[in-house]
Amino acid sequence: MTEPMTMNRLIHAAVRRDLGRLSAGLERLDDGDRARAEQLERAYANLRRELTQHHEGEDTYIWPMLATAGIDPDLLAAMESEHAAMSRALAETGTAMSTLAASGSAADAAAP
Repeated sequence: MTEPMTMNRLIHAAVRRDLGRLSAGLERLDDGDRARAEQLERAYANLRRELTQHHEGEDTYIWPMLATAGIDPDLLAAMESEHAAMSRALAETGTAMSTLAASGSAADAAAP
């Protein structure tokens, strides 16, 4: 049986799709193609902005609502911790994408 589609599932599926597209774009980047590297940086910036807004909305509205509904505080703390870790990873990736946009280097695109 197929799980019912919810807004949260739709958003998460879109994020996974966009991460896959970004990864594929990085893998196909021709060394020295700064114009394409800049496009990938812009795509990442859009993804980062949307994901950040999504997480901020959850942090501001959903987590408090879940807390009043009696959801385990440890689970909510774990989800908040995941958001903090993702925020740091998004910032680190933003720095790497800026480096890539400036260089167009295939080595920068392949960096972890």
